[in-house]
Amino acid sequence: MTDGNIETYWAVEDDNLTPTAVITLPKPATFDVIRLREQTRLGQRVDSFNIDAFVNGKWVCIDNEGKTIGNQVMRRLNRPITTQKLRLRITGSQATPCISEFSLFRQPAGAVRPSIFRRGDNLVIIADGKNKILYTTDGSEPKAGSPVYSQGAKFTESGIVKARCQFSNGKLGPVSQAKFGISKTGWKVKTATSGNAAAAIDDNPETSWLAKAEAPQSFVVDMGKPYQVSSFSYLPRQDGKTSGMTDKYQFEVSADGKNWTKVAEGEFSNLRANPIEQSVNLKNMNGPVRYFRFIGTSSLDGNSASAAEINVFGTPAGK
Repeated sequence: MTDGNIETYWAVEDDNLTPTAVITLPKPATFDVIRLREQTRLGQRVDSFNIDAFVNGKWVCIDNEGKTIGNQVMRRLNRPITTQKLRLRITGSQATPCISEFSLFRQPAGAVRPSIFRRGDNLVIIADGKNKILYTTDGSEPKAGSPVYSQGAKFTESGIVKARCQFSNGKLGPVSQAKFGISKTGWKVKTATSGNAAAAIDDNPETSWLAKAEAPQSFVVDMGKPYQVSSFSYLPRQDGKTSGMTDKYQFEVSADGKNWTKVAEGEFSNLRANPIEQSVNLKNMNGPVRYFRFIGTSSLDGNSASAAEINVFGTPAGK
């Protein structure tokens, strides 16, 4: 992985689908980008991975969201890390992983991209901690004169947030963006056939609703007030496991929680190899709705149903 030759690769015994490798550097290095490559002549095999750094005498996970690798994947960290020792943990793969490259890079100051999150109604935008962050919430490009991010900034609507750093010399860095659904503050699970459905609306992709019986399984959410809804998204479980991962679904809406309309039905494709957020446009919408029902009608392994997050996109009724 570290010989500079992408034709050679690291592999282990055939029955080990979750191997670990420790990489020791000649001396401590500071980096904020990690590049991985698989030997794709043998196929794309890795489904998920984590990366740890040995810092202050202990292992610290610096990236737990790695998914597929394929020909190349660049993992950008929220901040620079300095260490002499790293650990690559393959947490899921379809066959014995064959990794041809593990490289470290340090972005120049002008290349820092902010990371954008939302917790409840609060925007969380993280960069290098040294420069101002400019942001917008209407999908436009941030520029000189745009609002400066500070902790406590609110964003309750559905839409696109963009952010970039402004450096001390006045130059602007590259733009990051994130798409958010309707704020889940005030959302409540009204009913669920089984499992902890609240985990699917907690804005935490590390937790998941996992039903306790065979599909179909479902849950109903009260969004607290009426919305004019245009689409929804499904994020599959992000823990590297595919058990119960929903591949077929139905989505229903209601204004009063009693009368329901099916507005989407279909299949999420290629989840096993690419478990990313899936967006679905809604049809047959005839006015504002307050409730939705997500139904997992089938799973990859025929066992149960699951969801890490369900997001809904739209505007408050009357806007």
